[in-house]
Amino acid sequence: MKTVVKPGVLLLIGVPAALRISLAFMAQTQLWAAPRVEPAQTAEGDLYHVLFLVLALFGAVGATLAVRRAQRREDELRKSTSALEESRRKYQVVADNTYDWEYWLDPAGRFQYTSPSCQRITGYAPAEFEADPDLLGRILHPEDQPRVASHWSSIEAGPRECELEFRIVRRDGEVRWISHRCRPVRDERGNWLGQRASNSDITSLRSAESQAGQRSNVLLSALLENLRTAVVAVDDRCRIVLVNRAFREMFGSASSDLLMGTGCLLADGYCRLHPGAAVGAEELQLADGRILQRDYVPLSAEGSYAGHLCMFLDVTSQKRAMQAIEERQSVLQAVLDNAPIGIWMLNGAGRMVFVNRAFCRSVGIPEERFVSVQHYSEVLDPASAAICMASDHAAMAQDTPHVSHENVLFVDGQYHDLEVVKVRLSSPDGEPAGLVGLSADVTARMRTEEQLKESEARYRGLIENLSAAVLVYNRDRTVELCNPAAATLLRMAREQLAGKAAMDPEWRFLRENGTALPEDEYPVNRVFATGTAIRNQVYSMVRGEGRDPVWTLCNAHPVFDKAGALSQVVVSFTDITEHKLAEQRLLQAQKMESVGRLAGGVAHDFSNILTVINGYSQLLLHKLDAADPLRPGLEEIALSGERAASLTQQLLAFSRRQDMQPRVFSLNDLLGGMRPMLVRLVGEDVDVRIRPGEGECAIRRSAPDRTGGHEPGGERQRRDARRRRTHH
Repeated sequence: MKTVVKPGVLLLIGVPAALRISLAFMAQTQLWAAPRVEPAQTAEGDLYHVLFLVLALFGAVGATLAVRRAQRREDELRKSTSALEESRRKYQVVADNTYDWEYWLDPAGRFQYTSPSCQRITGYAPAEFEADPDLLGRILHPEDQPRVASHWSSIEAGPRECELEFRIVRRDGEVRWISHRCRPVRDERGNWLGQRASNSDITSLRSAESQAGQRSNVLLSALLENLRTAVVAVDDRCRIVLVNRAFREMFGSASSDLLMGTGCLLADGYCRLHPGAAVGAEELQLADGRILQRDYVPLSAEGSYAGHLCMFLDVTSQKRAMQAIEERQSVLQAVLDNAPIGIWMLNGAGRMVFVNRAFCRSVGIPEERFVSVQHYSEVLDPASAAICMASDHAAMAQDTPHVSHENVLFVDGQYHDLEVVKVRLSSPDGEPAGLVGLSADVTARMRTEEQLKESEARYRGLIENLSAAVLVYNRDRTVELCNPAAATLLRMAREQLAGKAAMDPEWRFLRENGTALPEDEYPVNRVFATGTAIRNQVYSMVRGEGRDPVWTLCNAHPVFDKAGALSQVVVSFTDITEHKLAEQRLLQAQKMESVGRLAGGVAHDFSNILTVINGYSQLLLHKLDAADPLRPGLEEIALSGERAASLTQQLLAFSRRQDMQPRVFSLNDLLGGMRPMLVRLVGEDVDVRIRPGEGECAIRRSAPDRTGGHEPGGERQRRDARRRRTHH
């Protein structure tokens, strides 16, 4: 029986099936055997045979390729499985060796995995948790079970990441603190597969925190106890739970009554404040006059309102100080506004931030106008603004006060001279922050100064040209001013006199009788001591040794300052030396006139006596011979009588009772006639040499006195101090 298969059927059933059919067909038709030649074979049969061969060939190739692909997929699957197994093994090792307790709970609350660390933390093995899902709930601390149950309920309602701290009770009964962190586990489609959790043992950390908290509480208690601020804490029911020492000292034993009584310090509304309320601060005044600042701070515990902390600070002194400051500021503002000088302040941009009323009144510009412009130069005339701005730049460039003179147009239409002092202001970091200016209208003062300068010039010109010596002494008794006449009188340059003391040893004052004037009687000292003037006092002034005295007429006048204090003394000296010498000569002449009148009266009587002596001398001489030894002595007596008569005639001439009869005589003969008498008076051991002098009588009178104490071989001179002539 011959089986015929259509090619379309082979294509539909696929290559593998076609391969199997082709093999079966060839087996049945013995295509693998040697071909037999049959005469009755047709061309269609040959075509079928070729087609079957082609299909068989394609089937074999496809089968080979399919086998290779299958082997390749199997190799890849084997490698992926091996890699997954290796990765699972690594993650297993990591999970099993984590320090924290790691576990995975499925949505039903069953443990899918728990790390071995659970035994170290809880004392229970992983298998015990996997076998008993409720074990975790049983080891929770009773106080924390409600909180953890609420946590799991919220996770079941909506899986999310969260953290929680709770306590567990280990198998051995020890309580441990656990820090729990969990997150949802989802597949690639987002389906929730449970919660992955990590529990850390934080017992030691909690213990350290507890100890630190205790220390903090101790420190906080000490801090509160030693605060200067009174502190009281109330709970959520407005019950007092804490007061510090400052509170007890501030309110004493009446604290409770003050807090909760009528007019209480803790108002009921504050006791009901909730945690979100704003911090309150207010002031209240006690019956004793104290002023307290009261502050409220809400307290919360774990998000719940726990009470309030109330603080009281005694601000009585601060309030009084602030009140005093405000009063001083008010006074200062009044002083600034009513000060006779202009005061203003500029900021760093040149804008005027303050100006007092005095300056506004002077320039006729209101304060509002000054402070409303960006720069004060906008309200001043251009000339004044340029001057003011130039001094501003100079003041800002230096650390010391800047002093200048500025001409500013005033409301009266006149330019006034202002003496301006500007001080730079600096910020805390040293940068320029503006300046303060003070201005004083010195127009009248400058006019007065000009007048004073003119007056001083006239005064100096008057003093400079005075013939009297003028010296001005300061309080320290030193020369402040002197004129040329003073320099001439004291024989010193004016530069040397400047600063000289009134008691300088280079000059001395003498009274009219020649005695030294005490220092307290010096004109300058006397006026400074008494405050009264000295008028027309005559003093003799001696400068240095060996100089002739200068007679002066002294006047000294005190000069008082505005306060009435004696500040200077003006002393004038008029040289009256010539006048004084003339007076002395007049006195001498008057004395000589008196002597002359006396001498005239005596001379007449003396002349009568001499006439007798001379007459008898001549009679005796006529009776003696020339060789008589008595004759020389008698001749000397007669000669002396003649001389006495001549002296009598001179006295009469001096007394104006006899006319003078001048005649020429030999001075040598006159002096030579005296020599024998002088030799007998002084002795033979003395060599007498006669030189011109006043007269023989004076020499003869002084000769015996000069011999006493005179050593042999020496020389004695007689000096007449009055005429400065020397006699040997």
